[in-house]
Amino acid sequence: MDRLDPDNAARMRLDLPGEDISGQWDGLALDRVISNLLSNAVKYSPPTSPIDIVVRLDAGAVEVSVHDGGIGLDSDELTGLFERYGRSRGARERQIPGVGLGLYLSRGIVRVLAGRMWAESAGRDLGTTMHMWLPRWGAAPPTRE
Repeated sequence: MDRLDPDNAARMRLDLPGEDISGQWDGLALDRVISNLLSNAVKYSPPTSPIDIVVRLDAGAVEVSVHDGGIGLDSDELTGLFERYGRSRGARERQIPGVGLGLYLSRGIVRVLAGRMWAESAGRDLGTTMHMWLPRWGAAPPTRE
């Protein structure tokens, strides 16, 4: 968040647990994923809407959720976002710049770290929540995706 411009950084609302959230991860790889999630939240939501980042501990794992109040997704678009060159209809229709590689690459990084990544949205124009689940010390990831 320190690398964001001040206006975008002011939109971020961070909710951290009171406990240690460290784990055995590749810091550079994880930085790339989190940077992608935050930049997407900024890009796909109105310039004044807040972006919520919630970090939770879950039985040997950490889950990071990034929620924006932006363009949202139809249910049939949720898995296609993670495909190579996958972009939502809303992004294409609104001509929001991008090629659809960020989430594809981010999910690949998260998988290498033995984690999972998935998206949720209540529908078009209702925002999106991106989730990343990472084991802290090599635990098996959950089956949902």
